[in-house]
Order: sequence, then structure tokens, then C-alpha cells
Amino acid sequence: MRTLTILITVNFLAACSGDAHRTPDGSAGSTPIERYAKTTSPDGEVEALVYHYDSPSGGLTQVSLDFVGLGCGSGSAAWYAYDIGIELRWLDAHTLEVTYPEDISFRHNPSGEYLGCFDRTVRVVMVPRKN
Repeated sequence: MRTLTILITVNFLAACSGDAHRTPDGSAGSTPIERYAKTTSPDGEVEALVYHYDSPSGGLTQVSLDFVGLGCGSGSAAWYAYDIGIELRWLDAHTLEVTYPEDISFRHNPSGEYLGCFDRTVRVVMVPRKN
């Protein structure tokens, strides 16, 4: 269930990027969606993950949260870029720090820096990093 939720979120953001991700000969040119980072909250209730893929029209990197055992998850922030070195660090059980290159803008989930599932809430703090 959690993988399906994350893939749906990533695919939704990919569709919103505007291009069909095809090479000039009409074949698909995207790389597979890859997970390159994962960290679990200190209390073990939330997994933070970074997924990314690349395509001829541009890449996509996304931070997602999976609320373990609660059956829900959500994308938190996304960048229209690939392999940009996002770093995740839990400050405490309810606060995730996401470090990203300062020269690449991101889009937050409509809920902003707070994501929740039932009574469990996580604050996602975005921290730009100088390159």
C-alpha cells in the first residue's frame, strides 16, 4: 500500500510537469523511479523517503512521508530536477529537516510544512544549502 501511495504521488507530480517524457523517436526516455534516501523517525512511526527520476524533458525529485501502520502517506516537496543531493534528518519524532541546494526552487505539498495522518503530524522544515 505504501509503495502504491508513493508511486501515485510521484506519477501525479510527473504528469503535472507538462511533458509526455518521450524521446524524438517516440519511445519513453525516462529513467525508472528510484528511491535514493530513506530515514525513519526516532519513534519508528514515520518513514521519510526521497524518490527521483530523469527524462529528456527534465527530472523530478520528491520527498515523501509514509505513516507506518496507518495506511497513508503524502508527498511533501518536489523539485523539477534530478540527482540534486537532498538530505533528510529527523530533529525529533515530529520534525523532519530536508536540506536542498539553495539555487533550485521547490514546490511544497498544498498543506505546507505540516503533513498528517489521523492524529500523527510531522513538520517538514526546508533548509537551503549553499553549493
